[in-house]
Amino acid sequence: MLASGDPLFFGIGTYLVKKIGKENVQIFPNISSIAKAFSKINESWHDAHLISLHGKRSNNISAVFSGKEKFGILTDKKKDPAWIAQKIIEKEESGFSMCVLERMETDEEKITWYDDLSKVAEKKFLHPNIVILKRKPLSPNSANIKQIHIGMEDHNFFYEKGLITKSEIRSIVLSKLNFVTDNHIFWDLGAGSGSVSIEASSTLTNGMIYAVEKNKNRVSLINKNISKFNVPNIKVINAQLPKALEKIPLPDRIFIGGGGKNLGKITEQAINKLAINGIIVINTVLIQSLESVFSIMENKGLNPHAISVQISKSKSMPHGNRFEALNSVWIIYGKKELSKNE
Repeated sequence: MLASGDPLFFGIGTYLVKKIGKENVQIFPNISSIAKAFSKINESWHDAHLISLHGKRSNNISAVFSGKEKFGILTDKKKDPAWIAQKIIEKEESGFSMCVLERMETDEEKITWYDDLSKVAEKKFLHPNIVILKRKPLSPNSANIKQIHIGMEDHNFFYEKGLITKSEIRSIVLSKLNFVTDNHIFWDLGAGSGSVSIEASSTLTNGMIYAVEKNKNRVSLINKNISKFNVPNIKVINAQLPKALEKIPLPDRIFIGGGGKNLGKITEQAINKLAINGIIVINTVLIQSLESVFSIMENKGLNPHAISVQISKSKSMPHGNRFEALNSVWIIYGKKELSKNE
């Protein structure tokens, strides 16, 4: 079978290997179109984030808004440079230069740089084409971009007094969620301030996050945090749990940080929705909830684990410092695996 470029780079090679087995396939790769595109503009691409919008692949270009500096994007006739430019403009993101490489290695080859993406959104381009995006350097007068990292201090978020998963607890929760790819579907149930969703977004650049919160004032705070950190792939749902779970795409990862008296029912229904090999993490400060959640997870075959976390933070005193203890938190987590009967 003759294929262009490298068949293992968004090409037919992976499909053939799956269909007829590795032992029956021998691949002789040429350079990929992305490698050729970067060579045309004399730019390195070892540090580029690569996205394919070709054919039936996802329309999600949320990685573009994740703070990364450089992107190589495979397009198609619908999701073309104008479509990409329009998506970036809709997010009010003006910090990119775009290079469009049309019909490379033909007599019609055309390579054009654009600093104003509004001009790209109005144009038609020859196909096939490839897009390279580079983030523009910040000018000395630019406002600082809000960078997301794991375990940000609580004061970085808008939140109601006390209603936030604390910085150190957040770090442990995210480690237990074990995001092994960047395209998980993640449910943040009882999202509060949305701090867990915001930090998860730095890893789930091609995934989708559903933050469910019943309190309208907290929903407003979640949306303020999303705007502050310019996160494109969090959908906020103002609804009561567990009722809201019926209309959300099925998850690979779940965090439950709130639930009150309905925590047991929410846990049970969330586990029912969780994908095989999915992980659920639940926080509670109540002894009764710890026992109830642990029992539900055991009955559902998740082989749960629990850890008790006690954080003490230094606090200034007139003649020195002392430690002040925060509330103890229990973190219960487990993985949903195929039962022996499945």
